[in-house]
Amino acid sequence: MKKSNVLKWIILLIFTLLYISLKYFKLLPDSVLSVISILMFIVIIYMPLEHKIYCLFFFMQFYLYIFIFGFAFYNVITLSILMQLILKKNKLNIKAISVAVFLLVYEIFAYLIVGNSTSISYLIKWVLSIFLAIDLMYDNTIKIRKLPAILFLCLGSIIMEVAVILNSLTIENAAIQSLSGALSTLDKNTFSLYCLLTATCSTYVFLDKKIQEEKLFIKYKKYLIPFLTVCAIISLYAGALMTSKTYFLLLIIWAILLLAFNIQYIKRMKILFSLLILVIITILVVPQTKTLLITTLNRFGDLSNINEITTGRFEIYASYINGLLNHPLQCFFGTGLFSYINFYNINVISITGEAMITHNIILEIICGYGLIGFILLLSIYLDIFSPNFNFKLNKDYNRLIPLLVFLCFSQTIAIFREDITQFIILLCFLIMKENAYPENNIQGEKSMSSYIGANVAI
Repeated sequence: MKKSNVLKWIILLIFTLLYISLKYFKLLPDSVLSVISILMFIVIIYMPLEHKIYCLFFFMQFYLYIFIFGFAFYNVITLSILMQLILKKNKLNIKAISVAVFLLVYEIFAYLIVGNSTSISYLIKWVLSIFLAIDLMYDNTIKIRKLPAILFLCLGSIIMEVAVILNSLTIENAAIQSLSGALSTLDKNTFSLYCLLTATCSTYVFLDKKIQEEKLFIKYKKYLIPFLTVCAIISLYAGALMTSKTYFLLLIIWAILLLAFNIQYIKRMKILFSLLILVIITILVVPQTKTLLITTLNRFGDLSNINEITTGRFEIYASYINGLLNHPLQCFFGTGLFSYINFYNINVISITGEAMITHNIILEIICGYGLIGFILLLSIYLDIFSPNFNFKLNKDYNRLIPLLVFLCFSQTIAIFREDITQFIILLCFLIMKENAYPENNIQGEKSMSSYIGANVAI
Protein backbone atom coordinates (compact mmCIF):
# COMPACT_ATOMS: atom_id res chain seq x y z
CA MET A 1 0.00 0.00 0.00
CA LYS A 2 1.37 3.41 -0.95
CA LYS A 3 2.40 5.77 1.85
CA SER A 4 -0.08 8.40 0.62
CA ASN A 5 -2.96 5.92 0.97
CA VAL A 6 -1.76 4.87 4.43
CA LEU A 7 -1.72 8.52 5.47
CA LYS A 8 -5.26 9.04 4.19
CA TRP A 9 -6.49 6.05 6.18
CA ILE A 10 -4.77 7.26 9.32
CA ILE A 11 -6.39 10.67 8.93
CA LEU A 12 -9.78 9.09 8.26
CA LEU A 13 -9.45 6.83 11.30
CA ILE A 14 -8.46 9.77 13.55
CA PHE A 15 -11.40 11.86 12.30
CA THR A 16 -13.76 8.89 12.77
CA LEU A 17 -12.70 8.29 16.38
CA LEU A 18 -12.77 12.01 17.10
CA TYR A 19 -16.26 12.38 15.63
CA ILE A 20 -17.66 9.44 17.60
CA SER A 21 -16.08 10.60 20.86
CA LEU A 22 -17.32 14.17 20.50
CA LYS A 23 -20.76 13.02 19.40
CA TYR A 24 -21.14 10.47 22.15
CA PHE A 25 -19.99 12.69 25.00
CA LYS A 26 -21.55 15.86 23.49
CA LEU A 27 -18.40 17.87 24.04
CA LEU A 28 -18.82 20.20 21.05
CA PRO A 29 -21.75 21.65 19.11
CA ASP A 30 -23.03 19.99 15.95
CA SER A 31 -21.49 22.71 13.81
CA VAL A 32 -18.00 21.51 14.76
CA LEU A 33 -19.01 17.92 14.06
CA SER A 34 -20.24 18.97 10.64
CA VAL A 35 -16.79 20.36 9.86
CA ILE A 36 -15.21 17.04 10.85
CA SER A 37 -17.72 15.22 8.62
CA ILE A 38 -16.83 17.41 5.67
CA LEU A 39 -13.13 16.74 6.24
CA MET A 40 -13.84 13.00 6.30
CA PHE A 41 -15.80 13.31 3.05
CA ILE A 42 -12.86 15.10 1.43
CA VAL A 43 -10.42 12.38 2.51
CA ILE A 44 -12.71 9.68 1.08
CA ILE A 45 -13.25 11.51 -2.22
CA TYR A 46 -9.48 11.81 -2.79
CA MET A 47 -8.89 8.11 -2.16
CA PRO A 48 -8.19 5.78 -5.11
CA LEU A 49 -11.10 3.73 -6.42
CA GLU A 50 -10.08 0.52 -4.67
CA HIS A 51 -9.79 2.31 -1.33
CA LYS A 52 -13.20 3.92 -1.75
CA ILE A 53 -14.54 0.38 -2.07
CA TYR A 54 -12.67 -0.58 1.11
CA CYS A 55 -14.48 2.36 2.76
CA LEU A 56 -17.76 0.58 2.00
CA PHE A 57 -16.58 -2.26 4.21
CA PHE A 58 -14.95 -0.03 6.84
CA PHE A 59 -18.17 1.92 7.44
CA MET A 60 -20.44 -1.13 7.08
CA GLN A 61 -21.35 -1.39 10.76
CA PHE A 62 -21.53 2.40 11.09
CA TYR A 63 -24.47 2.29 8.69
CA LEU A 64 -26.68 0.89 11.45
CA TYR A 65 -26.08 3.91 13.65
CA ILE A 66 -28.15 6.66 12.10
CA PHE A 67 -27.64 8.78 15.20
CA ILE A 68 -23.87 8.89 14.63
CA PHE A 69 -23.31 9.38 10.93
CA GLY A 70 -26.62 9.09 9.17
CA PHE A 71 -26.79 7.70 5.64
CA ALA A 72 -24.69 10.56 4.25
CA PHE A 73 -21.44 8.63 4.43
CA TYR A 74 -22.69 5.81 2.28
CA ASN A 75 -24.26 8.31 -0.10
CA VAL A 76 -20.94 10.11 -0.58
CA ILE A 77 -18.93 6.90 -0.94
CA THR A 78 -21.44 5.33 -3.35
CA LEU A 79 -21.73 8.42 -5.56
CA SER A 80 -17.97 9.03 -5.61
CA ILE A 81 -17.34 5.42 -6.69
CA LEU A 82 -20.01 5.69 -9.39
CA MET A 83 -18.53 8.92 -10.70
CA GLN A 84 -15.03 7.46 -10.73
CA LEU A 85 -16.26 4.36 -12.56
CA ILE A 86 -17.92 6.53 -15.20
CA LEU A 87 -14.78 8.64 -15.62
CA LYS A 88 -12.45 5.64 -15.60
CA LYS A 89 -14.03 3.65 -18.40
CA ASN A 90 -16.37 4.18 -21.31
CA LYS A 91 -18.54 1.13 -20.76
CA LEU A 92 -20.46 0.02 -17.69
CA ASN A 93 -21.89 -3.47 -17.38
CA ILE A 94 -25.06 -3.70 -19.46
CA LYS A 95 -26.62 -6.32 -17.15
CA ALA A 96 -26.13 -4.10 -14.12
CA ILE A 97 -27.66 -1.16 -16.01
CA SER A 98 -30.62 -3.29 -17.13
CA VAL A 99 -31.33 -4.52 -13.58
CA ALA A 100 -31.12 -0.99 -12.14
CA VAL A 101 -33.37 0.57 -14.80
CA PHE A 102 -35.93 -2.22 -14.51
CA LEU A 103 -36.09 -2.04 -10.71
CA LEU A 104 -36.34 1.76 -10.70
CA VAL A 105 -39.20 1.79 -13.25
CA TYR A 106 -40.95 -1.08 -11.49
CA GLU A 107 -40.72 0.55 -8.05
CA ILE A 108 -41.95 3.92 -9.32
CA PHE A 109 -44.90 2.19 -11.02
CA ALA A 110 -45.68 0.30 -7.78
CA TYR A 111 -45.35 3.55 -5.85
CA LEU A 112 -48.01 5.19 -8.02
CA ILE A 113 -50.40 2.20 -7.99
CA VAL A 114 -50.05 0.66 -4.52
CA GLY A 115 -48.31 3.27 -2.42
CA ASN A 116 -44.82 3.16 -0.95
CA SER A 117 -43.25 2.74 2.47
CA THR A 118 -40.15 4.74 1.61
CA SER A 119 -39.13 7.98 -0.06
CA ILE A 120 -38.25 8.38 -3.73
CA SER A 121 -34.79 9.64 -2.75
CA TYR A 122 -34.06 6.45 -0.79
CA LEU A 123 -35.46 4.37 -3.64
CA ILE A 124 -33.04 6.00 -6.08
CA LYS A 125 -30.16 5.49 -3.63
CA TRP A 126 -31.13 1.84 -3.23
CA VAL A 127 -31.21 1.28 -6.99
CA LEU A 128 -27.83 2.98 -7.40
CA SER A 129 -26.41 0.70 -4.71
CA ILE A 130 -27.66 -2.41 -6.50
CA PHE A 131 -26.22 -1.14 -9.76
CA LEU A 132 -22.86 -0.33 -8.17
CA ALA A 133 -22.54 -3.67 -6.37
CA ILE A 134 -23.48 -5.73 -9.44
CA ASP A 135 -21.22 -3.68 -11.72
CA LEU A 136 -18.27 -4.15 -9.33
CA MET A 137 -18.91 -7.88 -9.15
CA TYR A 138 -18.98 -8.17 -12.93
CA ASP A 139 -15.92 -5.93 -13.43
CA ASN A 140 -12.69 -7.95 -13.39
CA THR A 141 -10.53 -4.89 -14.19
CA ILE A 142 -10.87 -3.50 -10.65
CA LYS A 143 -8.41 -5.29 -8.41
CA ILE A 144 -10.08 -5.41 -5.00
CA ARG A 145 -7.88 -7.44 -2.68
CA LYS A 146 -9.27 -9.79 -0.05
CA LEU A 147 -6.85 -9.06 2.77
CA PRO A 148 -7.24 -5.24 2.86
CA ALA A 149 -11.02 -5.58 2.46
CA ILE A 150 -11.21 -7.91 5.47
CA LEU A 151 -8.82 -5.80 7.54
CA PHE A 152 -10.76 -2.57 6.93
CA LEU A 153 -14.03 -4.39 7.69
CA CYS A 154 -12.54 -5.61 10.99
CA LEU A 155 -11.11 -2.19 11.83
CA GLY A 156 -14.45 -0.42 11.40
CA SER A 157 -16.38 -3.20 13.09
CA ILE A 158 -14.17 -3.38 16.15
CA ILE A 159 -14.71 0.34 16.82
CA MET A 160 -18.48 -0.05 16.93
CA GLU A 161 -18.45 -3.40 18.70
CA VAL A 162 -16.25 -2.13 21.54
CA ALA A 163 -18.65 0.80 21.92
CA VAL A 164 -21.58 -1.61 22.04
CA ILE A 165 -19.88 -3.84 24.63
CA LEU A 166 -18.94 -0.93 26.89
CA ASN A 167 -22.38 0.59 26.55
CA SER A 168 -24.23 -2.68 27.09
CA LEU A 169 -22.37 -3.79 30.19
CA THR A 170 -23.25 -0.56 31.98
CA ILE A 171 -26.98 -1.22 31.67
CA GLU A 172 -28.42 -2.78 34.82
CA ASN A 173 -31.36 -4.39 33.04
CA ALA A 174 -30.17 -7.85 32.04
CA ALA A 175 -32.38 -8.13 28.97
CA ILE A 176 -31.17 -5.27 26.83
CA GLN A 177 -34.20 -3.76 25.14
CA SER A 178 -32.36 -0.83 23.58
CA LEU A 179 -28.97 0.78 23.68
CA SER A 180 -28.81 4.34 24.90
CA GLY A 181 -26.89 7.34 23.68
CA ALA A 182 -25.23 7.19 20.29
CA LEU A 183 -26.32 3.57 19.79
CA SER A 184 -30.03 4.17 20.28
CA THR A 185 -31.00 3.26 16.71
CA LEU A 186 -29.40 -0.16 16.84
CA ASP A 187 -31.30 -3.14 15.45
CA LYS A 188 -30.12 -6.08 17.53
CA ASN A 189 -30.77 -8.88 15.04
CA THR A 190 -29.10 -7.02 12.19
CA PHE A 191 -26.17 -6.05 14.38
CA SER A 192 -25.64 -9.66 15.47
CA LEU A 193 -25.52 -10.62 11.76
CA TYR A 194 -22.79 -8.02 11.16
CA CYS A 195 -20.85 -9.32 14.17
CA LEU A 196 -21.01 -12.90 12.95
CA LEU A 197 -19.98 -11.87 9.43
CA THR A 198 -17.00 -9.99 10.84
CA ALA A 199 -16.02 -13.01 12.92
CA THR A 200 -16.28 -15.38 9.95
CA CYS A 201 -14.29 -13.02 7.71
CA SER A 202 -11.51 -12.46 10.25
CA THR A 203 -11.10 -16.18 10.98
CA TYR A 204 -11.22 -16.91 7.24
CA VAL A 205 -7.79 -15.28 6.91
CA PHE A 206 -6.39 -18.18 8.96
CA LEU A 207 -7.84 -20.62 6.42
CA ASP A 208 -6.91 -19.00 3.10
CA LYS A 209 -3.62 -20.30 1.80
CA LYS A 210 -2.96 -17.53 -0.71
CA ILE A 211 -3.75 -14.72 1.73
CA GLN A 212 -1.19 -16.17 4.12
CA GLU A 213 1.38 -16.14 1.30
CA GLU A 214 0.93 -12.46 0.45
CA LYS A 215 3.85 -10.16 1.16
CA LEU A 216 1.56 -7.85 3.15
CA PHE A 217 0.55 -10.65 5.50
CA ILE A 218 4.06 -12.06 5.82
CA LYS A 219 5.50 -8.62 6.56
CA TYR A 220 2.98 -7.74 9.27
CA LYS A 221 2.10 -11.25 10.40
CA LYS A 222 3.04 -10.66 14.06
CA TYR A 223 0.53 -7.79 14.19
CA LEU A 224 -2.21 -9.18 11.96
CA ILE A 225 -2.68 -12.51 13.71
CA PRO A 226 -3.32 -10.95 17.16
CA PHE A 227 -5.48 -8.20 15.61
CA LEU A 228 -7.68 -10.68 13.70
CA THR A 229 -7.90 -12.95 16.73
CA VAL A 230 -8.99 -10.10 19.01
CA CYS A 231 -11.43 -8.90 16.36
CA ALA A 232 -13.04 -12.34 16.13
CA ILE A 233 -13.40 -12.56 19.92
CA ILE A 234 -14.89 -9.07 20.22
CA SER A 235 -17.27 -9.69 17.31
CA LEU A 236 -18.52 -12.98 18.75
CA TYR A 237 -18.92 -11.43 22.20
CA ALA A 238 -20.72 -8.30 20.93
CA GLY A 239 -23.06 -10.45 18.85
CA ALA A 240 -23.88 -12.59 21.89
CA LEU A 241 -24.94 -9.48 23.81
CA MET A 242 -27.87 -9.01 21.43
CA THR A 243 -29.65 -12.15 22.77
CA SER A 244 -30.55 -13.19 19.23
CA LYS A 245 -31.67 -16.80 18.98
CA THR A 246 -30.67 -16.88 15.32
CA TYR A 247 -27.19 -15.71 16.22
CA PHE A 248 -26.58 -18.59 18.63
CA LEU A 249 -28.00 -21.12 16.18
CA LEU A 250 -25.75 -19.74 13.44
CA LEU A 251 -22.76 -20.03 15.77
CA ILE A 252 -23.42 -23.77 15.91
CA ILE A 253 -23.87 -23.96 12.13
CA TRP A 254 -20.63 -22.01 11.62
CA ALA A 255 -18.72 -24.42 13.88
CA ILE A 256 -20.17 -27.35 11.91
CA LEU A 257 -19.13 -25.76 8.60
CA LEU A 258 -15.60 -25.16 9.89
CA LEU A 259 -15.39 -28.77 11.00
CA ALA A 260 -16.86 -30.16 7.77
CA PHE A 261 -14.66 -28.10 5.45
CA ASN A 262 -11.45 -28.67 7.43
CA ILE A 263 -11.88 -32.15 8.88
CA GLN A 264 -8.50 -33.27 7.51
CA TYR A 265 -6.75 -30.44 9.40
CA ILE A 266 -8.68 -30.74 12.64
CA LYS A 267 -5.52 -31.06 14.76
CA ARG A 268 -4.21 -27.77 13.37
CA MET A 269 -7.40 -25.76 13.94
CA LYS A 270 -6.91 -25.25 17.65
CA ILE A 271 -7.11 -21.47 17.43
CA LEU A 272 -10.48 -21.42 15.66
CA PHE A 273 -12.23 -23.63 18.19
CA SER A 274 -10.31 -21.97 21.03
CA LEU A 275 -11.95 -18.69 20.00
CA LEU A 276 -15.41 -20.19 20.40
CA ILE A 277 -14.50 -21.77 23.75
CA LEU A 278 -12.96 -18.51 24.99
CA VAL A 279 -16.08 -16.55 24.08
CA ILE A 280 -18.33 -19.10 25.80
CA ILE A 281 -16.20 -18.97 28.96
CA THR A 282 -16.23 -15.16 28.92
CA ILE A 283 -20.01 -15.10 28.53
CA LEU A 284 -20.39 -17.45 31.51
CA VAL A 285 -17.91 -15.55 33.71
CA VAL A 286 -19.17 -11.99 33.21
CA PRO A 287 -22.38 -11.61 35.29
CA GLN A 288 -24.19 -9.41 32.77
CA THR A 289 -23.60 -11.72 29.82
CA LYS A 290 -24.31 -14.82 31.87
CA THR A 291 -27.74 -13.37 32.64
CA LEU A 292 -28.17 -12.48 28.96
CA LEU A 293 -27.40 -16.07 27.96
CA ILE A 294 -30.05 -17.37 30.35
CA THR A 295 -32.46 -14.78 28.95
CA THR A 296 -31.71 -15.98 25.42
CA LEU A 297 -32.26 -19.63 26.33
CA ASN A 298 -35.56 -18.71 27.97
CA ARG A 299 -36.62 -16.97 24.76
CA PHE A 300 -36.91 -20.36 23.07
CA GLY A 301 -39.87 -20.98 25.35
CA ASP A 302 -42.03 -24.00 24.66
CA LEU A 303 -40.19 -26.12 22.09
CA SER A 304 -43.50 -27.61 20.98
CA ASN A 305 -44.75 -24.17 19.90
CA ILE A 306 -43.03 -23.31 16.59
CA ASN A 307 -44.45 -19.79 16.60
CA GLU A 308 -42.93 -19.21 20.05
CA ILE A 309 -39.56 -20.56 18.94
CA THR A 310 -39.50 -18.28 15.89
CA THR A 311 -40.67 -15.23 17.88
CA GLY A 312 -43.82 -14.91 15.79
CA ARG A 313 -42.04 -15.32 12.46
CA PHE A 314 -43.96 -18.47 11.59
CA GLU A 315 -47.18 -16.47 11.85
CA ILE A 316 -45.67 -13.74 9.66
CA TYR A 317 -44.55 -16.26 7.03
CA ALA A 318 -47.95 -17.94 7.01
CA SER A 319 -49.73 -14.60 6.58
CA TYR A 320 -47.62 -13.56 3.60
CA ILE A 321 -47.79 -17.00 1.97
CA ASN A 322 -51.58 -16.92 2.28
CA GLY A 323 -51.54 -13.44 0.76
CA LEU A 324 -49.49 -14.68 -2.19
CA LEU A 325 -51.78 -17.67 -2.73
CA ASN A 326 -54.86 -15.45 -2.63
CA HIS A 327 -53.35 -13.10 -5.24
CA PRO A 328 -51.92 -15.29 -8.05
CA LEU A 329 -51.09 -12.31 -10.28
CA GLN A 330 -49.03 -10.63 -7.57
CA CYS A 331 -47.49 -14.00 -6.69
CA PHE A 332 -45.96 -14.13 -10.17
CA PHE A 333 -45.26 -10.43 -10.79
CA GLY A 334 -45.04 -8.90 -7.29
CA THR A 335 -46.19 -5.54 -5.97
CA GLY A 336 -42.87 -3.72 -5.48
CA LEU A 337 -40.27 -4.28 -2.79
CA PHE A 338 -41.24 -1.08 -0.97
CA SER A 339 -44.97 -1.49 -1.63
CA TYR A 340 -45.86 -5.07 -0.70
CA ILE A 341 -46.51 -4.17 2.96
CA ASN A 342 -49.19 -1.69 1.90
CA PHE A 343 -50.71 -4.18 -0.54
CA TYR A 344 -50.96 -7.24 1.71
CA ASN A 345 -51.49 -5.35 4.99
CA ILE A 346 -51.26 -8.52 7.11
CA ASN A 347 -52.72 -8.76 10.59
CA VAL A 348 -49.37 -9.26 12.37
CA ILE A 349 -48.59 -5.81 13.77
CA SER A 350 -45.25 -4.45 14.98
CA ILE A 351 -44.75 -2.44 18.18
CA THR A 352 -45.08 0.73 16.08
CA GLY A 353 -48.57 -0.30 14.98
CA GLU A 354 -47.58 -1.09 11.39
CA ALA A 355 -47.84 -4.37 9.49
CA MET A 356 -44.79 -6.58 9.89
CA ILE A 357 -42.29 -7.03 7.07
CA THR A 358 -41.63 -10.59 5.88
CA HIS A 359 -38.57 -11.25 8.09
CA ASN A 360 -37.26 -13.52 5.34
CA ILE A 361 -35.19 -12.34 2.39
CA ILE A 362 -36.58 -14.93 -0.07
CA LEU A 363 -40.18 -14.20 0.89
CA GLU A 364 -39.34 -10.50 0.79
CA ILE A 365 -38.13 -10.67 -2.83
CA ILE A 366 -41.06 -12.85 -3.93
CA CYS A 367 -43.58 -10.48 -2.34
CA GLY A 368 -41.79 -7.55 -3.95
CA TYR A 369 -41.07 -8.89 -7.44
CA GLY A 370 -43.00 -12.14 -7.65
CA LEU A 371 -41.66 -15.52 -8.61
CA ILE A 372 -40.57 -14.20 -12.01
CA GLY A 373 -38.60 -11.34 -10.47
CA PHE A 374 -37.06 -13.67 -7.90
CA ILE A 375 -35.87 -16.04 -10.65
CA LEU A 376 -34.45 -13.13 -12.67
CA LEU A 377 -32.53 -11.71 -9.69
CA LEU A 378 -31.34 -15.17 -8.72
CA SER A 379 -30.08 -15.78 -12.27
CA ILE A 380 -28.09 -12.52 -12.14
CA TYR A 381 -26.37 -13.47 -8.87
CA LEU A 382 -25.70 -17.01 -10.08
CA ASP A 383 -24.28 -15.58 -13.30
CA ILE A 384 -21.85 -13.57 -11.17
CA PHE A 385 -20.99 -16.21 -8.59
CA SER A 386 -20.79 -19.49 -10.53
CA PRO A 387 -17.77 -18.66 -12.79
CA ASN A 388 -15.79 -17.53 -9.74
CA PHE A 389 -15.96 -20.77 -7.78
CA ASN A 390 -15.29 -24.08 -9.49
CA PHE A 391 -16.87 -26.70 -7.26
CA LYS A 392 -15.23 -29.56 -9.18
CA LEU A 393 -11.66 -28.26 -9.10
CA ASN A 394 -11.58 -25.99 -6.07
CA LYS A 395 -11.80 -27.76 -2.74
CA ASP A 396 -11.38 -24.64 -0.60
CA TYR A 397 -14.97 -24.46 0.58
CA ASN A 398 -14.01 -22.09 3.41
CA ARG A 399 -14.56 -19.29 0.90
CA LEU A 400 -18.26 -20.06 1.00
CA ILE A 401 -18.68 -19.70 4.77
CA PRO A 402 -19.42 -15.91 4.93
CA LEU A 403 -21.94 -16.28 2.10
CA LEU A 404 -23.60 -19.29 3.76
CA VAL A 405 -23.77 -17.45 7.09
CA PHE A 406 -25.37 -14.45 5.38
CA LEU A 407 -27.90 -16.63 3.52
CA CYS A 408 -28.86 -18.56 6.66
CA PHE A 409 -29.20 -15.44 8.80
CA SER A 410 -31.21 -13.62 6.13
CA GLN A 411 -33.91 -16.29 6.38
CA THR A 412 -34.97 -14.63 9.64
CA ILE A 413 -34.67 -10.94 8.66
CA ALA A 414 -35.80 -8.99 5.59
CA ILE A 415 -32.78 -6.93 4.56
CA PHE A 416 -32.84 -6.89 0.75
CA ARG A 417 -34.51 -3.50 0.94
CA GLU A 418 -31.46 -2.13 2.76
CA ASP A 419 -29.03 -0.72 0.21
CA ILE A 420 -26.07 -1.82 2.32
CA THR A 421 -27.13 -5.45 1.81
CA GLN A 422 -25.79 -5.27 -1.74
CA PHE A 423 -22.35 -4.44 -0.36
CA ILE A 424 -22.58 -7.36 2.09
CA ILE A 425 -23.18 -9.56 -0.97
CA LEU A 426 -20.23 -7.82 -2.67
CA LEU A 427 -18.02 -8.67 0.32
CA CYS A 428 -19.15 -12.32 0.30
CA PHE A 429 -18.48 -12.44 -3.45
CA LEU A 430 -15.01 -10.97 -2.98
CA ILE A 431 -14.09 -13.59 -0.36
CA MET A 432 -15.47 -16.38 -2.54
CA LYS A 433 -13.69 -15.09 -5.65
CA GLU A 434 -10.62 -17.09 -6.67
CA ASN A 435 -8.53 -14.31 -8.23
CA ALA A 436 -8.91 -11.53 -5.63
CA TYR A 437 -5.22 -11.57 -4.79
CA PRO A 438 -2.45 -9.14 -5.81
CA GLU A 439 -0.56 -10.27 -8.89
CA ASN A 440 3.14 -11.06 -8.49
CA ASN A 441 2.78 -10.65 -4.74
CA ILE A 442 2.55 -14.27 -3.64
CA GLN A 443 5.47 -16.07 -2.07
CA GLY A 444 6.33 -19.62 -3.12
CA GLU A 445 3.75 -22.39 -2.97
CA LYS A 446 3.29 -24.17 0.34
CA SER A 447 1.30 -27.20 1.29
CA MET A 448 -1.99 -26.66 3.04
CA SER A 449 -0.79 -28.52 6.10
CA SER A 450 2.36 -26.43 6.50
CA TYR A 451 0.37 -23.24 5.90
CA ILE A 452 -2.20 -23.98 8.59
CA GLY A 453 0.43 -25.33 10.95
CA ALA A 454 2.59 -22.22 10.62
CA ASN A 455 -0.11 -19.62 10.85
CA VAL A 456 -2.97 -21.05 12.85
CA ALA A 457 -1.13 -22.69 15.72
CA ILE A 458 -0.24 -20.06 18.33
